[in-house]
Amino acid sequence: MIEATGIPYTFFCPTGAMENIVPMVRGNRATVIGKKQGYIHWFATDDLGRMVAKSYHTDEAVNKKLCIYGPEKLSSREALTRYCAVIHPEIKNIGSIPFWLGKIIAVMSKDESLKNNIPVMIHFAANGEPGDPAEANRILGAPITTLDEWIEKRKAKLDVAT
Repeated sequence: MIEATGIPYTFFCPTGAMENIVPMVRGNRATVIGKKQGYIHWFATDDLGRMVAKSYHTDEAVNKKLCIYGPEKLSSREALTRYCAVIHPEIKNIGSIPFWLGKIIAVMSKDESLKNNIPVMIHFAANGEPGDPAEANRILGAPITTLDEWIEKRKAKLDVAT
């Protein structure tokens, strides 16, 4: 519908934000949703923000659908394991629950973010990542922050806060 209006647009189609790892830890438990997980290229929202900001000043980004992939392709379990090793070293085991149970928890807890993200997780698990990031990377510069760099940056912020 937006394309049909003739109004200039840029659609960003990102995969998985590293910041989405944080709510996978609640208290002293770390849990991934989905027995079968897709592998995605995790990106830092700082990188996405830089790309969005640059798009406002880049004519070549107008009327494009741009897929955003981070520099590393990992499952949620792999990403969460690396996150916990640094931020929550007391957590030794990563649990998992099936998607159907995640949906029930989202409804019962009134967690809109979880409720909205489960269909995306199911899609990635079944179909993988959509599109090709080459055009976005060429026009706006690729996301460069690795998961380990993001974790260390988060740890430094948490250390300052305590």
